[in-house]
Order: sequence, then C-alpha cells, then structure tokens
Amino acid sequence: GVTANMLIFIEGLSRTTATNAIVIGTTIPVITVGVAVVLRKEAATLAKVVGLAVACIGALVIVGAGRFEAGGGRLVGNLLIVCNSLSFSIYLVISRRLLATYSPMTVVAWTFVFGALGVLPFGAHALAVTAPHVSTRGWLCVAYIVTFPTVGTYFLNMFALQRVPASLVAIYIYVQPVVGALMAAAALDERPAPSTYVGGALIGAGIWLVTREARRMRALRAMRG
Repeated sequence: GVTANMLIFIEGLSRTTATNAIVIGTTIPVITVGVAVVLRKEAATLAKVVGLAVACIGALVIVGAGRFEAGGGRLVGNLLIVCNSLSFSIYLVISRRLLATYSPMTVVAWTFVFGALGVLPFGAHALAVTAPHVSTRGWLCVAYIVTFPTVGTYFLNMFALQRVPASLVAIYIYVQPVVGALMAAAALDERPAPSTYVGGALIGAGIWLVTREARRMRALRAMRG
C-alpha cells in the first residue's frame, strides 16, 4: 500500500506524462469496486456502477483525456501507473478488515513503518547523495508533502474506511481534479474552462449516486441485523 504505491507511481511518472498518470489514476475507484467484488467484500449494484461511471466521465472531462498518449515510449510508464492504481485499490479493500480490530492511527503507524523499510533500499543512496544539497525551502516542502498529502491522507483514508465501504472512499478521489482546478484559479489566476464545470457536475452526481447506494445498503443491513 505504501511501498508499491509510492515506488511504482514515481517510476511510472518518470516514464510517461503527467496527463497520462492523471487519466489512468481515474481507474482507482473502478478497480477498487472490482477488487471488493472479487474478494466478496462488496456487491456491484447497478446504482454503484452507474455512479462510478458518471464520476469517472466527469474526471476525464476535466483532466482532458484527449491528451492521453498511448504510443511511443509511454507504454511501460502507463503500465506502471496501472499497477500503482491496482496496488492502492487492494490496499483500500484489505485495510477495512484491519480497522475492525485496530484504530486508524495504529494501522497508519505500522503501515508507514513497513512502508519506510520497503522504500529504504531504493532511496537510501539517493538521500545520502542529495540531502546535503537540499535547501531549507526544499526540506520544508518535503515536510509538507510527508505530513499532509501522505500521512494525513492515509490517516483520513483509514478513518473513513472504518465507517464506510471502500468503494465510497475511493470515489472521492474524483474530487481531486475539481479541487485542483479551483486552487489553480485562486492561486495561479487560471480561468476554469467550461469543461471543468461540466466535469464537476458529473463528479458530484456520481458521488451522490454511490453515497445514496451506500446508505441504502447500510439501512438494509441494519434491518436484517
């Protein structure tokens, strides 16, 4: 969940384009549902599948799937990003079982202990060579990346997985391009394209469908139990 996710993604990104990585990343919620169904953790209901499809289309509209590059030397990089998406999807599904016994903080702490041990052999030499040359600003940026987008995100994922199905947690990945577009507009004075608004509406509709289905399934389980 950490070692494979980080190493495969970075290696894949170095061999393909950022647009390719973002477009392929939209498969994570879909793959998550597939993994959950194969492992018999969730059912693939019609409302859930439709909601995922609508949100996925919305994300592709925003990120510009038309700029996806499949040929040339991008194939290996693209396949690595697919493997990264699969590894993260499996992580989301199997983590939910652990959270029935352990707290989110316990799971995240041990996840990163083993994750660090897995990454160390690949990054120790590069860290030793480059660390003396990293500026104070660079270290502050690294600290931010570790604290919020990495540890913070994994902890919030665990917190959510303790309460709702993996498919519902995964579909909120589609909020990222919307938030990214809004932040770019606020911080970089970039003007959102009409496709951003269309894609955002589709993502909202898809999330609403999956959320409603999750509530319906939880109500049914409560009635039976």
